[in-house]
Amino acid sequence: MIYNPNNIRLMASRVDMEVSGESIRMISPPATASFMTWYDAAGARKAWMWFGGAAHEYITIRNDVATGYQVFTGAQGYNVVFDAMADGHTRIRGSNGPIIKFLKTLEQVQFRNFADAAYASIVSSGHTTVSKREYKKNITPYEGDAIYQIVTTPIREWQYLNDFDWEIQRLGVIVDGASLEVLDLTR
Repeated sequence: MIYNPNNIRLMASRVDMEVSGESIRMISPPATASFMTWYDAAGARKAWMWFGGAAHEYITIRNDVATGYQVFTGAQGYNVVFDAMADGHTRIRGSNGPIIKFLKTLEQVQFRNFADAAYASIVSSGHTTVSKREYKKNITPYEGDAIYQIVTTPIREWQYLNDFDWEIQRLGVIVDGASLEVLDLTR
């Protein structure tokens, strides 16, 4: 070990570590994984960071505290954060842009804006809806007046709250104004 007030260098059989100022530099040979582990005063592991493998292409950061969060840093310092919110929901958020929120009580996934104040748009080149008979049960013929249900269902035009006034009006059914026979309120 080499020591001076500004630089500490530890040399081990597989990993060299340099501590200088506010940084720690770990140097490991090719095809070798390096990891650091943090413990509390009682000796319980609280977090760890692992980097390496044959290609040295990925990093894993883990917080063992149940209320903590994990941060993965990618190219140019962009982060992806996995955390538990105060209300018990889990979310994935990046350095900017929308978040993905997993609701613990509704078994639902929401796409929200960065402030988590409104829904975010989802853009896709394709979407598959599963509506095959094999995914359903209790299938029976409808005995009511289907034409009446269609004709009396109110159709509305609208914009979402976060849409700009110049954006296209949407057309469809609003849950608050449609009959229960037309809607499936569990979805």
